[in-house]
Amino acid sequence: MNFFLLTSVPLIISTGAVRLGVQRLIFFFLSLCLTTGFVFITGAGSGLGRALSAELVKAGFTVVGAGRRHSALAETAAMLGDKFQPVVLDVSDARATQHV
Repeated sequence: MNFFLLTSVPLIISTGAVRLGVQRLIFFFLSLCLTTGFVFITGAGSGLGRALSAELVKAGFTVVGAGRRHSALAETAAMLGDKFQPVVLDVSDARATQHV
């Protein structure tokens, strides 16, 4: 099973979104995900990560969404349904990421 990783860090906004525009950036990521059907997104509990998760679920993908706050991920899961699978994870913790 293949996964494509999307991370909602400011670098994406400052480089890709300025040149391509946010909508075109989302379509670019979608085109990379077409063969897998699964996407792993960090920061999925709020902001850009939540917005990307919502767009990808709407497009038919299964999203595994990581974030540090259980409550924020639970809100996202309630909004997006069964196609969103929350994982409480701090990606800055190297030990924690080894178990995912």
